[in-house]
Formats: sequence, structure tokens, C-alpha cells
Amino acid sequence: MVFFGSLVFSGFKLAAYNNFIKIKQGLKRKESMDPYKLFLVAMMMITPNIYLLPLKLGGRSVGVPLPITEKKKVTMGVKFLIKLLRDKNHVLSINSVVDLLVSSLYGKGFAIERKQAYIKLVA
Repeated sequence: MVFFGSLVFSGFKLAAYNNFIKIKQGLKRKESMDPYKLFLVAMMMITPNIYLLPLKLGGRSVGVPLPITEKKKVTMGVKFLIKLLRDKNHVLSINSVVDLLVSSLYGKGFAIERKQAYIKLVA
């Protein structure tokens, strides 16, 4: 999965996989449903529906809004999640990831606010 590779900086995929297992266990503790489905639903809630494609017109760059495909949506959601957690200037911990995912399941929290700001930027 894409999430494993983006969790680690030095290329240790086993450590990233173990972190993903810990995230799933944290989601299972907080919610009583299947943690993998919760993770995917939270990813879909965090990810914007459109993105800007840079296009060169007349010597200047213009952003053209395009819808995101389902395959790209998961990849972009993971990158968006990692960027959100790094922007808050704190260490990427398992508890912070679980809290962010659970709050996004209910349409609340920092991730949803950033998604709305991104949509306003694109529109």
C-alpha cells in the first residue's frame, strides 16, 4: 500500500507496516467497526474531490481544476494526511494519526478544515 512508503523516510517498509498495524489497532480501540474500512472512509473524507493541473497558456501558468480518480484519491489522501501532520510541527505519532482519522470520520477536526480551505483555493 502507498501508505507504508510515505510513512518512512529512510526506506524501512517493515517499520511502516508495523506503524500501519498500530494505527489499525488504535482505530479498533476507538471505534467498534472494521479498522481497515474506517481507515479508507477517513481517507475519502480527508481527500479533496478536485485538484489543480498546471497548464501553460501564453507563457503563464494557469491551474485547471480536474476531478480526482478513485485510484489517485487514496494516494492523494495519504499524502494529504502526512502533509497535515507535518504542518502542525509535531512528531508523527500513532495517537495523532488515529485522533485525526477518527475526527475526520465525523466531519470535524483540522483535516476537514484544511480540505475546505483547499476547495476554496481551487474553486
